[in-house]
Amino acid sequence: MIGGCTMVDTVLRSSFIPWLDDHLNLLWIQTLRSAYPTISRFPRILNSTIPSRYSRTAAAESILNHLMIEDWNVTYLYKNYYSQCQPSFCSFTYSKETDGTHVITVIASLIGGLNVILRLIAPFIIKMNLKLIEIFKHRESRTKVQQPNHRELFLIDKNVYLCEHLERCGIFVKIIDRILVLNVFDSESTDTRTIHRERLTTRLYLTILFLSLYSITIYSMFSTGTMNIVVSNPIESDYNKLNKLYSTSLRCPCNNISVEYKNFLSVDAIFHEICSSDFVQTEWRDYLFVQDYWSSYYRADLRSCGAIYFEFLSTLCQLSKNTVQRAINQFLNETFINTQMIPRSEFQLRISRFLSQSQQKTTTQFSRSVNLLQDVMHGNALISSYLLNYKWSVGLNRTYTTIPVNPIRMKNGCSCGTRTDCIESGGIYYDGTDTQIFAIPGWNVGCSVVETVLRSTMECFYDSACINALLYYATTIQNRLPYRMNISAINSSKESRFRRDAVIQDLADELFVETWQIYKSYSLFYKACAPISCSYTIRKDDYYMYSASKVLGLYGGLTIFLRLIVSLVMKIFFKIRPCCQSNEVALFNQCTFKRFVL
Repeated sequence: MIGGCTMVDTVLRSSFIPWLDDHLNLLWIQTLRSAYPTISRFPRILNSTIPSRYSRTAAAESILNHLMIEDWNVTYLYKNYYSQCQPSFCSFTYSKETDGTHVITVIASLIGGLNVILRLIAPFIIKMNLKLIEIFKHRESRTKVQQPNHRELFLIDKNVYLCEHLERCGIFVKIIDRILVLNVFDSESTDTRTIHRERLTTRLYLTILFLSLYSITIYSMFSTGTMNIVVSNPIESDYNKLNKLYSTSLRCPCNNISVEYKNFLSVDAIFHEICSSDFVQTEWRDYLFVQDYWSSYYRADLRSCGAIYFEFLSTLCQLSKNTVQRAINQFLNETFINTQMIPRSEFQLRISRFLSQSQQKTTTQFSRSVNLLQDVMHGNALISSYLLNYKWSVGLNRTYTTIPVNPIRMKNGCSCGTRTDCIESGGIYYDGTDTQIFAIPGWNVGCSVVETVLRSTMECFYDSACINALLYYATTIQNRLPYRMNISAINSSKESRFRRDAVIQDLADELFVETWQIYKSYSLFYKACAPISCSYTIRKDDYYMYSASKVLGLYGGLTIFLRLIVSLVMKIFFKIRPCCQSNEVALFNQCTFKRFVL
Protein backbone atom coordinates (compact mmCIF):
# COMPACT_ATOMS: atom_id res chain seq x y z
CA MET A 1 0.00 0.00 0.00
CA ILE A 2 1.48 3.32 -1.12
CA GLY A 3 0.08 6.66 -0.02
CA GLY A 4 -0.30 9.42 -2.61
CA CYS A 5 -1.39 13.02 -2.73
CA THR A 6 -4.97 12.02 -3.50
CA MET A 7 -7.19 9.00 -3.06
CA VAL A 8 -6.89 8.25 -6.78
CA ASP A 9 -3.08 8.33 -6.64
CA THR A 10 -3.11 6.10 -3.58
CA VAL A 11 -5.28 3.46 -5.23
CA LEU A 12 -3.47 3.51 -8.57
CA ARG A 13 0.01 3.21 -7.06
CA SER A 14 -0.88 0.46 -4.60
CA SER A 15 -1.02 -3.29 -5.17
CA PHE A 16 -3.36 -6.01 -3.90
CA ILE A 17 -0.79 -7.98 -1.92
CA PRO A 18 -2.66 -7.63 1.44
CA TRP A 19 -5.73 -9.23 -0.15
CA LEU A 20 -3.77 -12.10 -1.68
CA ASP A 21 -1.61 -13.19 1.25
CA ASP A 22 -3.33 -14.92 4.20
CA HIS A 23 -0.85 -13.72 6.80
CA LEU A 24 -0.83 -10.09 5.64
CA ASN A 25 -4.61 -10.06 5.32
CA LEU A 26 -4.99 -11.33 8.90
CA LEU A 27 -2.63 -8.64 10.23
CA TRP A 28 -4.50 -5.97 8.27
CA ILE A 29 -7.88 -7.07 9.64
CA GLN A 30 -6.54 -7.18 13.20
CA THR A 31 -5.15 -3.68 12.81
CA LEU A 32 -8.47 -2.37 11.51
CA ARG A 33 -10.41 -4.05 14.31
CA SER A 34 -8.19 -2.51 16.93
CA ALA A 35 -8.52 0.93 15.32
CA TYR A 36 -12.22 0.64 14.44
CA PRO A 37 -13.84 -1.82 16.85
CA THR A 38 -17.34 -1.00 15.58
CA ILE A 39 -16.68 -2.43 12.10
CA SER A 40 -18.23 -5.88 11.85
CA ARG A 41 -17.58 -6.81 8.21
CA PHE A 42 -14.30 -6.87 6.33
CA PRO A 43 -13.60 -7.70 2.68
CA ARG A 44 -12.80 -11.33 2.02
CA ILE A 45 -9.37 -12.44 0.93
CA LEU A 46 -8.83 -12.84 -2.81
CA ASN A 47 -8.42 -16.32 -4.25
CA SER A 48 -4.73 -16.55 -5.11
CA THR A 49 -5.06 -20.07 -6.56
CA ILE A 50 -6.87 -18.82 -9.67
CA PRO A 51 -4.39 -18.28 -12.54
CA SER A 52 -3.88 -14.64 -13.44
CA ARG A 53 -2.05 -12.76 -16.16
CA TYR A 54 -1.00 -10.14 -13.59
CA SER A 55 1.72 -10.55 -11.00
CA ARG A 56 0.89 -10.35 -7.30
CA THR A 57 2.89 -7.12 -6.99
CA ALA A 58 1.24 -5.42 -9.99
CA ALA A 59 0.00 -1.92 -9.25
CA ALA A 60 -3.69 -1.18 -9.63
CA GLU A 61 -2.85 1.28 -12.41
CA SER A 62 -1.30 -1.40 -14.61
CA ILE A 63 -4.33 -3.65 -14.06
CA LEU A 64 -6.72 -0.80 -14.79
CA ASN A 65 -4.84 0.02 -18.00
CA HIS A 66 -5.85 -3.45 -19.20
CA LEU A 67 -9.46 -2.87 -18.06
CA MET A 68 -8.91 -5.48 -15.32
CA ILE A 69 -9.50 -8.17 -17.94
CA GLU A 70 -7.90 -11.54 -17.35
CA ASP A 71 -8.75 -13.12 -20.68
CA TRP A 72 -10.89 -12.56 -23.77
CA ASN A 73 -13.27 -15.36 -24.65
CA VAL A 74 -13.62 -15.26 -28.41
CA THR A 75 -15.89 -17.59 -30.38
CA TYR A 76 -15.25 -17.98 -34.10
CA LEU A 77 -18.21 -18.95 -36.29
CA TYR A 78 -16.79 -19.68 -39.71
CA LYS A 79 -20.19 -20.80 -40.97
CA ASN A 80 -21.72 -17.39 -40.21
CA TYR A 81 -18.72 -15.67 -41.77
CA TYR A 82 -19.14 -17.70 -44.95
CA SER A 83 -22.86 -16.92 -45.11
CA GLN A 84 -22.08 -13.21 -44.78
CA CYS A 85 -19.32 -13.35 -47.39
CA GLN A 86 -21.46 -15.24 -49.94
CA PRO A 87 -18.79 -15.77 -52.63
CA SER A 88 -20.25 -15.68 -56.12
CA PHE A 89 -17.60 -17.95 -57.60
CA CYS A 90 -14.30 -19.66 -56.86
CA SER A 91 -11.36 -20.02 -59.22
CA PHE A 92 -8.10 -21.87 -58.96
CA THR A 93 -5.11 -22.67 -61.12
CA TYR A 94 -3.14 -25.85 -61.39
CA SER A 95 -0.28 -27.14 -63.52
CA LYS A 96 -1.05 -29.99 -65.88
CA GLU A 97 1.48 -31.81 -67.98
CA THR A 98 0.57 -32.29 -71.63
CA ASP A 99 -0.78 -35.79 -72.24
CA GLY A 100 0.95 -37.83 -74.95
CA THR A 101 -2.41 -38.90 -76.38
CA HIS A 102 -3.44 -35.26 -76.71
CA VAL A 103 -0.21 -34.41 -78.55
CA ILE A 104 -0.64 -37.34 -80.94
CA THR A 105 -4.28 -36.35 -81.58
CA VAL A 106 -3.37 -32.75 -82.37
CA ILE A 107 -0.52 -33.75 -84.68
CA ALA A 108 -2.69 -36.31 -86.46
CA SER A 109 -5.50 -33.79 -86.96
CA LEU A 110 -3.08 -31.20 -88.37
CA ILE A 111 -1.46 -33.74 -90.70
CA GLY A 112 -4.88 -34.96 -91.83
CA GLY A 113 -6.09 -31.43 -92.53
CA LEU A 114 -2.96 -30.42 -94.43
CA ASN A 115 -3.00 -33.67 -96.40
CA VAL A 116 -6.57 -33.25 -97.60
CA ILE A 117 -6.19 -29.57 -98.41
CA LEU A 118 -2.95 -30.08 -100.31
CA ARG A 119 -4.48 -32.97 -102.27
CA LEU A 120 -7.30 -30.67 -103.34
CA ILE A 121 -5.37 -27.54 -104.21
CA ALA A 122 -1.97 -28.90 -105.28
CA PRO A 123 -3.10 -30.14 -108.76
CA PHE A 124 -4.77 -26.83 -109.52
CA ILE A 125 -1.72 -24.85 -108.39
CA ILE A 126 0.62 -26.94 -110.54
CA LYS A 127 -1.63 -26.68 -113.61
CA MET A 128 -2.01 -22.93 -113.16
CA ASN A 129 1.75 -22.52 -112.88
CA LEU A 130 2.27 -24.54 -116.07
CA LYS A 131 -0.33 -22.43 -117.88
CA LEU A 132 1.34 -19.22 -116.71
CA ILE A 133 4.73 -20.47 -117.93
CA GLU A 134 3.23 -21.38 -121.29
CA ILE A 135 1.56 -17.96 -121.61
CA PHE A 136 4.81 -16.13 -120.79
CA LYS A 137 6.68 -18.20 -123.40
CA HIS A 138 3.96 -17.47 -125.96
CA ARG A 139 4.18 -13.71 -125.30
CA GLU A 140 7.97 -13.74 -125.64
CA SER A 141 7.71 -15.53 -128.98
CA ARG A 142 5.17 -12.95 -130.19
CA THR A 143 7.46 -10.05 -129.40
CA LYS A 144 10.09 -11.53 -131.73
CA VAL A 145 7.67 -11.56 -134.72
CA GLN A 146 7.75 -8.55 -137.06
CA GLN A 147 5.21 -5.87 -136.34
CA PRO A 148 2.17 -6.15 -138.73
CA ASN A 149 0.01 -3.29 -139.93
CA HIS A 150 -2.79 -1.81 -137.90
CA ARG A 151 -5.57 -3.95 -139.35
CA GLU A 152 -3.61 -7.12 -138.91
CA LEU A 153 -2.64 -6.01 -135.41
CA PHE A 154 -6.30 -5.49 -134.51
CA LEU A 155 -7.27 -8.90 -135.85
CA ILE A 156 -4.39 -10.56 -134.05
CA ASP A 157 -5.25 -8.87 -130.72
CA LYS A 158 -8.89 -9.85 -131.13
CA ASN A 159 -7.98 -13.43 -131.85
CA VAL A 160 -5.60 -13.52 -128.92
CA TYR A 161 -8.31 -12.11 -126.62
CA LEU A 162 -10.77 -14.72 -127.85
CA CYS A 163 -8.24 -17.47 -127.35
CA GLU A 164 -7.41 -16.34 -123.84
CA HIS A 165 -11.12 -16.04 -123.03
CA LEU A 166 -11.72 -19.54 -124.34
CA GLU A 167 -8.76 -20.82 -122.36
CA ARG A 168 -10.15 -19.29 -119.16
CA CYS A 169 -13.59 -20.66 -119.90
CA GLY A 170 -12.01 -24.02 -120.55
CA ILE A 171 -10.32 -23.91 -117.17
CA PHE A 172 -13.61 -23.19 -115.36
CA VAL A 173 -15.34 -25.92 -117.35
CA LYS A 174 -12.62 -28.36 -116.39
CA ILE A 175 -12.94 -27.34 -112.74
CA ILE A 176 -16.70 -27.90 -112.82
CA ASP A 177 -16.26 -31.21 -114.60
CA ARG A 178 -13.66 -32.16 -112.04
CA ILE A 179 -16.07 -31.40 -109.21
CA LEU A 180 -18.93 -33.27 -110.88
CA VAL A 181 -16.90 -36.43 -111.38
CA LEU A 182 -15.10 -36.13 -108.03
CA ASN A 183 -15.55 -39.28 -106.00
CA VAL A 184 -14.15 -39.24 -102.49
CA PHE A 185 -15.90 -42.52 -101.67
CA ASP A 186 -14.50 -44.41 -104.67
CA SER A 187 -14.91 -48.15 -104.17
CA GLU A 188 -13.28 -48.93 -107.57
CA SER A 189 -16.59 -50.39 -108.74
CA THR A 190 -17.49 -50.39 -112.45
CA ASP A 191 -21.21 -50.31 -111.78
CA THR A 192 -22.67 -47.05 -113.10
CA ARG A 193 -25.34 -46.93 -110.41
CA THR A 194 -22.78 -47.38 -107.63
CA ILE A 195 -20.52 -44.70 -109.09
CA HIS A 196 -23.47 -42.30 -109.32
CA ARG A 197 -24.37 -42.89 -105.68
CA GLU A 198 -20.78 -42.38 -104.59
CA ARG A 199 -20.64 -39.06 -106.47
CA LEU A 200 -23.91 -37.92 -104.83
CA THR A 201 -22.48 -38.87 -101.45
CA THR A 202 -19.31 -36.92 -102.30
CA ARG A 203 -21.31 -33.81 -103.22
CA LEU A 204 -23.30 -33.97 -99.97
CA TYR A 205 -20.10 -34.56 -98.03
CA LEU A 206 -18.30 -31.62 -99.67
CA THR A 207 -21.31 -29.34 -99.17
CA ILE A 208 -21.56 -30.11 -95.46
CA LEU A 209 -17.77 -29.93 -95.09
CA PHE A 210 -17.45 -26.52 -96.73
CA LEU A 211 -20.44 -25.13 -94.80
CA SER A 212 -18.93 -26.39 -91.53
CA LEU A 213 -15.51 -24.96 -92.35
CA TYR A 214 -17.10 -21.68 -93.38
CA SER A 215 -19.02 -21.45 -90.09
CA ILE A 216 -15.95 -22.34 -88.04
CA THR A 217 -13.82 -19.81 -89.92
CA ILE A 218 -16.35 -17.00 -89.49
CA TYR A 219 -16.73 -17.80 -85.79
CA SER A 220 -12.98 -17.90 -85.26
CA MET A 221 -12.41 -14.62 -87.09
CA PHE A 222 -15.15 -12.67 -85.30
CA SER A 223 -14.75 -14.17 -81.84
CA THR A 224 -12.70 -12.22 -79.30
CA GLY A 225 -9.09 -12.72 -80.17
CA THR A 226 -7.89 -12.71 -76.59
CA MET A 227 -5.73 -14.99 -74.54
CA ASN A 228 -5.41 -15.27 -70.76
CA ILE A 229 -1.76 -15.36 -69.66
CA VAL A 230 -0.78 -16.59 -66.18
CA VAL A 231 2.57 -15.71 -64.57
CA SER A 232 3.42 -17.84 -61.55
CA ASN A 233 5.24 -16.42 -58.49
CA PRO A 234 5.87 -12.93 -59.93
CA ILE A 235 8.41 -10.70 -58.21
CA GLU A 236 7.82 -6.99 -57.67
CA SER A 237 9.63 -5.91 -60.84
CA ASP A 238 7.56 -8.38 -62.87
CA TYR A 239 4.37 -6.96 -61.43
CA ASN A 240 5.42 -3.37 -62.17
CA LYS A 241 6.18 -4.23 -65.80
CA LEU A 242 2.90 -6.09 -66.22
CA ASN A 243 0.98 -3.24 -64.60
CA LYS A 244 2.44 -0.74 -67.07
CA LEU A 245 1.51 -2.92 -70.04
CA TYR A 246 -1.76 -4.54 -68.94
CA SER A 247 -3.11 -2.39 -66.11
CA THR A 248 -6.75 -2.77 -67.18
CA SER A 249 -6.83 -6.56 -67.17
CA LEU A 250 -4.08 -7.46 -64.69
CA ARG A 251 -5.24 -9.51 -61.73
CA CYS A 252 -2.86 -10.65 -58.97
CA PRO A 253 -4.71 -12.24 -56.03
CA CYS A 254 -2.97 -11.72 -52.70
CA ASN A 255 -1.98 -14.80 -50.78
CA ASN A 256 -2.49 -12.78 -47.56
CA ILE A 257 -5.56 -10.59 -47.96
CA SER A 258 -5.30 -9.20 -44.42
CA VAL A 259 -1.98 -7.55 -43.52
CA GLU A 260 -1.22 -5.39 -40.50
CA TYR A 261 -0.04 -1.88 -41.34
CA LYS A 262 3.04 -2.24 -39.15
CA ASN A 263 4.45 -4.76 -41.63
CA PHE A 264 5.03 -2.05 -44.23
CA LEU A 265 4.35 1.25 -42.47
CA SER A 266 5.96 3.26 -39.69
CA VAL A 267 4.72 6.57 -38.32
CA ASP A 268 6.31 9.11 -36.03
CA ALA A 269 5.43 12.62 -34.93
CA ILE A 270 7.57 15.73 -34.43
CA PHE A 271 6.18 17.89 -31.65
CA HIS A 272 6.24 21.64 -31.17
CA GLU A 273 9.35 23.16 -29.61
CA ILE A 274 7.33 24.15 -26.55
CA CYS A 275 7.11 20.53 -25.44
CA SER A 276 10.89 20.17 -25.41
CA SER A 277 11.78 23.64 -24.12
CA ASP A 278 13.08 24.59 -20.69
CA PHE A 279 9.64 25.93 -19.74
CA VAL A 280 8.12 22.47 -19.29
CA GLN A 281 11.03 21.16 -17.24
CA THR A 282 10.95 20.60 -13.49
CA GLU A 283 13.73 23.16 -12.83
CA TRP A 284 11.62 26.04 -14.20
CA ARG A 285 8.57 25.00 -12.19
CA ASP A 286 10.63 24.65 -9.02
CA TYR A 287 12.08 28.10 -9.63
CA LEU A 288 8.63 29.71 -9.89
CA PHE A 289 7.15 27.85 -6.93
CA VAL A 290 7.13 30.03 -3.80
CA GLN A 291 6.13 27.86 -0.86
CA ASP A 292 5.75 30.36 1.93
CA TYR A 293 4.14 33.50 0.59
CA TRP A 294 2.49 32.75 -2.78
CA SER A 295 -0.79 34.20 -1.47
CA SER A 296 0.93 37.56 -0.98
CA TYR A 297 1.04 38.10 -4.74
CA TYR A 298 -1.78 39.43 -6.85
CA ARG A 299 -3.73 36.63 -8.61
CA ALA A 300 -2.41 37.67 -12.07
CA ASP A 301 1.21 37.77 -10.90
CA LEU A 302 3.22 34.98 -12.54
CA ARG A 303 5.06 34.38 -9.26
CA SER A 304 1.77 33.39 -7.64
CA CYS A 305 0.69 30.44 -9.85
CA GLY A 306 3.43 30.24 -12.47
CA ALA A 307 4.60 26.82 -11.32
CA ILE A 308 1.06 25.43 -11.65
CA TYR A 309 0.58 26.98 -15.10
CA PHE A 310 3.69 25.43 -16.54
CA GLU A 311 3.03 22.14 -14.79
CA PHE A 312 -0.31 21.97 -16.59
CA LEU A 313 1.43 22.92 -19.84
CA SER A 314 3.91 20.10 -19.28
CA THR A 315 0.99 17.75 -18.57
CA LEU A 316 -0.69 18.80 -21.82
CA CYS A 317 2.48 18.04 -23.76
CA GLN A 318 2.87 14.66 -22.10
CA LEU A 319 -0.79 13.80 -22.68
CA SER A 320 -0.40 14.76 -26.33
CA LYS A 321 2.65 12.55 -26.73
CA ASN A 322 0.94 9.63 -25.03
CA THR A 323 -2.19 10.11 -27.13
CA VAL A 324 -0.20 10.25 -30.34
CA GLN A 325 1.79 7.16 -29.41
CA ARG A 326 -1.35 5.21 -28.56
CA ALA A 327 -2.98 6.31 -31.80
CA ILE A 328 0.10 5.26 -33.80
CA ASN A 329 0.16 1.86 -32.13
CA GLN A 330 -3.55 1.46 -32.70
CA PHE A 331 -3.62 2.12 -36.41
CA LEU A 332 -0.36 0.26 -37.03
CA ASN A 333 -2.02 -2.80 -35.52
CA GLU A 334 -5.04 -2.41 -37.75
CA THR A 335 -5.27 -4.53 -40.87
CA PHE A 336 -5.03 -3.54 -44.50
CA ILE A 337 -7.56 -5.74 -46.31
CA ASN A 338 -7.07 -6.21 -50.02
CA THR A 339 -7.83 -9.23 -52.17
CA GLN A 340 -5.80 -8.07 -55.18
CA MET A 341 -2.35 -6.57 -55.47
CA ILE A 342 -2.65 -2.85 -56.16
CA PRO A 343 -0.27 -0.54 -58.05
CA ARG A 344 2.04 1.85 -56.26
CA SER A 345 -0.08 4.95 -56.96
CA GLU A 346 -3.20 3.41 -55.45
CA PHE A 347 -1.16 2.13 -52.51
CA GLN A 348 0.12 5.65 -51.78
CA LEU A 349 -3.38 7.10 -52.08
CA ARG A 350 -5.02 4.57 -49.77
CA ILE A 351 -2.31 4.88 -47.12
CA SER A 352 -2.48 8.69 -47.18
CA ARG A 353 -6.26 8.61 -46.91
CA PHE A 354 -6.17 6.15 -44.01
CA LEU A 355 -3.56 8.15 -42.09
CA SER A 356 -5.40 11.40 -42.68
CA GLN A 357 -8.60 9.94 -41.26
CA SER A 358 -6.76 8.47 -38.27
CA GLN A 359 -4.97 11.75 -37.52
CA GLN A 360 -8.20 13.72 -37.75
CA LYS A 361 -9.96 11.24 -35.48
CA THR A 362 -7.17 11.41 -32.88
CA THR A 363 -6.98 15.21 -32.79
CA THR A 364 -10.76 15.50 -32.61
CA GLN A 365 -10.97 13.12 -29.65
CA PHE A 366 -8.20 14.93 -27.78
CA SER A 367 -9.77 18.32 -28.44
CA ARG A 368 -13.11 17.05 -27.13
CA SER A 369 -11.39 15.77 -23.98
CA VAL A 370 -9.86 19.20 -23.32
CA ASN A 371 -13.20 20.92 -23.93
CA LEU A 372 -14.88 18.42 -21.61
CA LEU A 373 -12.33 19.26 -18.91
CA GLN A 374 -13.18 22.95 -19.24
CA ASP A 375 -16.92 22.28 -19.09
CA VAL A 376 -16.63 19.98 -16.07
CA MET A 377 -14.56 22.49 -14.13
CA HIS A 378 -16.96 25.34 -14.83
CA GLY A 379 -20.16 23.29 -14.56
CA ASN A 380 -19.23 21.89 -11.15
CA ALA A 381 -18.16 25.31 -9.87
CA LEU A 382 -14.85 23.98 -8.61
CA ILE A 383 -13.14 26.56 -6.43
CA SER A 384 -9.50 27.26 -7.20
CA SER A 385 -7.15 26.99 -4.25
CA TYR A 386 -5.07 29.73 -5.91
CA LEU A 387 -7.91 32.29 -5.71
CA LEU A 388 -8.32 32.40 -9.46
CA ASN A 389 -12.13 32.28 -9.60
CA TYR A 390 -13.35 32.83 -6.03
CA LYS A 391 -12.03 34.72 -3.01
CA TRP A 392 -12.17 32.74 0.17
CA SER A 393 -10.40 32.73 3.53
CA VAL A 394 -10.23 30.50 6.55
CA GLY A 395 -9.38 31.82 9.99
CA LEU A 396 -6.74 29.71 11.66
CA ASN A 397 -8.10 30.36 15.15
CA ARG A 398 -11.74 29.73 14.36
CA THR A 399 -13.74 26.74 13.17
CA TYR A 400 -16.16 27.38 10.33
CA THR A 401 -18.86 25.08 9.15
CA THR A 402 -19.33 27.22 6.05
CA ILE A 403 -16.58 29.08 4.19
CA PRO A 404 -17.82 32.28 2.54
CA VAL A 405 -16.70 32.77 -1.07
CA ASN A 406 -17.01 35.66 -3.50
CA PRO A 407 -16.48 35.38 -7.27
CA ILE A 408 -13.55 37.19 -8.81
CA ARG A 409 -14.58 40.19 -10.87
CA MET A 410 -12.22 41.62 -13.48
CA LYS A 411 -11.62 45.32 -14.08
CA ASN A 412 -13.87 45.11 -17.14
CA GLY A 413 -16.71 43.75 -15.00
CA CYS A 414 -16.46 40.11 -16.15
CA SER A 415 -17.31 37.75 -13.27
CA CYS A 416 -15.78 34.29 -12.89
CA GLY A 417 -18.96 33.21 -11.14
CA THR A 418 -20.97 33.32 -14.36
CA ARG A 419 -18.48 33.17 -17.21
CA THR A 420 -15.41 31.15 -18.17
CA ASP A 421 -13.85 33.55 -20.67
CA CYS A 422 -12.85 36.27 -18.22
CA ILE A 423 -9.16 37.17 -18.59
CA GLU A 424 -6.71 39.83 -17.51
CA SER A 425 -3.10 40.49 -18.40
CA GLY A 426 -0.56 38.38 -16.58
CA GLY A 427 2.89 39.59 -15.53
CA ILE A 428 4.64 41.08 -12.49
CA TYR A 429 2.52 43.17 -10.08
CA TYR A 430 3.62 45.57 -7.35
CA ASP A 431 3.27 44.64 -3.69
CA GLY A 432 0.25 42.34 -3.95
CA THR A 433 -1.88 45.01 -5.63
CA ASP A 434 -3.40 45.11 -9.10
CA THR A 435 -0.74 47.60 -10.22
CA GLN A 436 1.09 45.94 -13.08
CA ILE A 437 4.83 46.57 -13.40
CA PHE A 438 5.56 44.25 -16.33
CA ALA A 439 3.04 42.67 -18.70
CA ILE A 440 3.95 39.33 -20.30
CA PRO A 441 2.88 39.62 -23.95
CA GLY A 442 0.16 37.09 -24.75
CA TRP A 443 -0.18 35.73 -21.20
CA ASN A 444 -3.82 35.92 -20.11
CA VAL A 445 -4.85 34.91 -16.61
CA GLY A 446 -8.32 33.40 -16.52
CA CYS A 447 -10.65 31.92 -13.94
CA SER A 448 -8.70 28.66 -13.59
CA VAL A 449 -5.34 27.15 -14.34
CA VAL A 450 -6.79 25.37 -17.37
CA GLU A 451 -8.38 28.51 -18.82
CA THR A 452 -5.22 30.54 -18.17
CA VAL A 453 -2.94 28.17 -20.05
CA LEU A 454 -5.31 27.47 -22.95
CA ARG A 455 -6.07 31.17 -23.56
CA SER A 456 -2.43 32.31 -23.38
CA THR A 457 0.38 32.39 -25.91
CA MET A 458 4.09 31.67 -25.55
CA GLU A 459 5.27 34.60 -27.69
CA CYS A 460 7.24 36.18 -24.84
CA PHE A 461 9.18 32.98 -24.24
CA TYR A 462 10.52 33.01 -27.82
CA ASP A 463 12.25 36.34 -27.12
CA SER A 464 15.36 36.45 -24.92
CA ALA A 465 14.83 40.16 -24.22
CA CYS A 466 11.30 39.50 -22.98
CA ILE A 467 12.52 36.65 -20.76
CA ASN A 468 15.31 38.83 -19.33
CA ALA A 469 12.82 41.59 -18.55
CA LEU A 470 10.50 39.09 -16.86
CA LEU A 471 13.31 37.69 -14.72
CA TYR A 472 14.55 41.19 -13.89
CA TYR A 473 11.22 42.34 -12.47
CA ALA A 474 10.55 38.96 -10.82
CA THR A 475 13.77 39.27 -8.84
CA THR A 476 13.57 43.00 -8.00
CA ILE A 477 9.96 43.74 -7.10
CA GLN A 478 8.81 43.13 -3.52
CA ASN A 479 8.57 39.48 -2.49
CA ARG A 480 11.06 38.90 -5.22
CA LEU A 481 12.37 35.53 -6.33
CA PRO A 482 15.63 34.60 -4.59
CA TYR A 483 17.84 34.45 -7.68
CA ARG A 484 17.83 34.89 -11.43
CA MET A 485 17.61 31.57 -13.27
CA ASN A 486 19.59 30.92 -16.43
CA ILE A 487 16.99 29.72 -18.94
CA SER A 488 16.99 29.56 -22.74
CA ALA A 489 14.30 30.90 -25.01
CA ILE A 490 12.24 28.61 -27.23
CA ASN A 491 14.12 27.82 -30.42
CA SER A 492 12.51 30.02 -33.06
CA SER A 493 14.93 29.08 -35.86
CA LYS A 494 13.06 25.87 -36.62
CA GLU A 495 10.17 26.11 -39.02
CA SER A 496 6.73 25.70 -37.52
CA ARG A 497 3.24 25.49 -38.95
CA PHE A 498 1.98 27.49 -35.96
CA ARG A 499 2.37 31.22 -35.45
CA ARG A 500 4.35 32.44 -32.44
CA ASP A 501 1.28 34.25 -31.14
CA ALA A 502 -0.99 31.19 -31.48
CA VAL A 503 -2.93 30.43 -28.30
CA ILE A 504 -1.97 27.20 -26.57
CA GLN A 505 -5.46 25.77 -27.12
CA ASP A 506 -4.85 25.86 -30.89
CA LEU A 507 -1.65 23.89 -30.36
CA ALA A 508 -3.40 21.45 -28.02
CA ASP A 509 -6.19 20.89 -30.54
CA GLU A 510 -3.48 19.71 -32.94
CA LEU A 511 -1.77 17.64 -30.23
CA PHE A 512 1.27 19.97 -30.44
CA VAL A 513 2.27 18.02 -33.55
CA GLU A 514 4.32 19.91 -36.12
CA THR A 515 4.61 17.16 -38.72
CA TRP A 516 3.75 13.51 -39.11
CA GLN A 517 6.65 11.48 -40.41
CA ILE A 518 5.35 8.59 -42.47
CA TYR A 519 7.56 5.85 -43.85
CA LYS A 520 5.73 3.46 -46.13
CA SER A 521 7.36 0.68 -48.12
CA TYR A 522 5.66 -0.64 -51.23
CA SER A 523 8.20 -3.45 -51.44
CA LEU A 524 7.32 -4.67 -47.94
CA PHE A 525 3.65 -4.46 -48.81
CA TYR A 526 4.27 -6.57 -51.91
CA LYS A 527 6.08 -9.18 -49.81
CA ALA A 528 3.23 -9.18 -47.30
CA CYS A 529 0.64 -9.58 -50.05
CA ALA A 530 2.75 -12.35 -51.65
CA PRO A 531 0.75 -12.92 -54.87
CA ILE A 532 1.12 -16.51 -56.03
CA SER A 533 0.26 -15.69 -59.63
CA CYS A 534 -0.76 -12.86 -61.94
CA SER A 535 -3.10 -13.19 -64.88
CA TYR A 536 -3.82 -10.76 -67.67
CA THR A 537 -5.71 -10.81 -70.96
CA ILE A 538 -4.09 -9.84 -74.26
CA ARG A 539 -5.22 -9.68 -77.89
CA LYS A 540 -3.09 -11.91 -80.03
CA ASP A 541 -1.31 -10.06 -82.84
CA ASP A 542 -1.21 -13.21 -84.98
CA TYR A 543 -4.85 -14.02 -84.29
CA TYR A 544 -5.74 -14.70 -87.94
CA MET A 545 -2.83 -17.12 -88.22
CA TYR A 546 -4.00 -18.64 -84.97
CA SER A 547 -7.56 -18.94 -86.33
CA ALA A 548 -6.28 -20.59 -89.52
CA SER A 549 -4.25 -23.10 -87.52
CA LYS A 550 -7.28 -23.84 -85.37
CA VAL A 551 -9.46 -24.41 -88.46
CA LEU A 552 -6.82 -26.72 -89.94
CA GLY A 553 -6.66 -28.60 -86.68
CA LEU A 554 -10.41 -29.07 -86.67
CA TYR A 555 -10.46 -29.97 -90.36
CA GLY A 556 -8.67 -33.28 -89.91
CA GLY A 557 -11.11 -34.57 -87.33
CA LEU A 558 -14.08 -33.06 -89.14
CA THR A 559 -13.31 -34.86 -92.41
CA ILE A 560 -13.07 -38.24 -90.70
CA PHE A 561 -16.29 -37.63 -88.77
CA LEU A 562 -18.23 -36.42 -91.82
CA ARG A 563 -16.95 -39.24 -94.02
CA LEU A 564 -18.36 -41.76 -91.58
CA ILE A 565 -21.64 -39.96 -90.90
CA VAL A 566 -22.41 -38.90 -94.48
CA SER A 567 -21.52 -42.33 -95.86
CA LEU A 568 -23.78 -44.01 -93.31
CA VAL A 569 -26.65 -41.58 -93.90
CA MET A 570 -26.48 -41.97 -97.68
CA LYS A 571 -26.39 -45.76 -97.44
CA ILE A 572 -29.50 -45.66 -95.28
CA PHE A 573 -31.09 -43.24 -97.74
CA PHE A 574 -30.37 -45.45 -100.73
CA LYS A 575 -31.76 -48.43 -98.79
CA ILE A 576 -35.01 -46.68 -97.94
CA ARG A 577 -35.57 -44.93 -101.27
CA PRO A 578 -36.50 -48.09 -103.34
CA CYS A 579 -39.04 -49.07 -100.70
CA CYS A 580 -40.62 -45.63 -100.81
CA GLN A 581 -40.74 -45.70 -104.60
CA SER A 582 -42.38 -49.19 -104.65
CA ASN A 583 -45.01 -48.02 -102.15
CA GLU A 584 -45.77 -45.02 -104.33
CA VAL A 585 -46.21 -47.24 -107.43
CA ALA A 586 -48.50 -49.64 -105.56
CA LEU A 587 -50.57 -46.76 -104.24
CA PHE A 588 -50.82 -45.26 -107.72
CA ASN A 589 -51.99 -48.58 -109.23
CA GLN A 590 -54.60 -49.01 -106.51
CA CYS A 591 -56.01 -45.54 -107.10
CA THR A 592 -56.15 -46.11 -110.87
CA PHE A 593 -58.02 -49.41 -110.39
CA LYS A 594 -60.63 -47.75 -108.17
CA ARG A 595 -61.25 -45.02 -110.72
CA PHE A 596 -61.64 -47.58 -113.49
CA VAL A 597 -64.21 -49.57 -111.45
CA LEU A 598 -66.17 -46.48 -110.60
